[in-house]
Amino acid sequence: MILSSASPSLAPGGGLLLAAVALCLYVLAVVPALVEGASWRRFASAALLGAFALHLLLLVIDIGGLAGGPGTAGHGMRWGFGPVLSMTLWLMIAVHTVESRFLPLPSVRPVLALAGIAGIVAAVLFPGDERHASSALAPLHFALGVATYGLFAAAVLHASLL
Repeated sequence: MILSSASPSLAPGGGLLLAAVALCLYVLAVVPALVEGASWRRFASAALLGAFALHLLLLVIDIGGLAGGPGTAGHGMRWGFGPVLSMTLWLMIAVHTVESRFLPLPSVRPVLALAGIAGIVAAVLFPGDERHASSALAPLHFALGVATYGLFAAAVLHASLL
């Protein structure tokens, strides 16, 4: 996430509002672990997908360089501990989301929702510095570098499940 509350790309506090909505959806995805019932499981899946989509939107705005305001797209990306951790956890959730279409593991969803919560909270607390890209492809270069860590985290998750 990842936007500081002073980000001019959204209304004041807009980045924090989107992060709060994503956090609430991730929390709702944890509820079925506490309550029994098939309807709660379907609701949790929808909440996890909604939080997943908002998390992606926040990452694109922040890491993609759109947080710098009008006319700075591709420049002024926020890059630091929080956004990188958030992106790594988001990729881990993405791999699970794709794989859950083939082999559903509902018991893993609450753990991944908690990981999503941790990623958004880390990005809010540690937003990183604004970096001006020397190239329009620099955000893609950095994102692909972090993607390797995200896929490694997904491999570690698979190994722990085995």
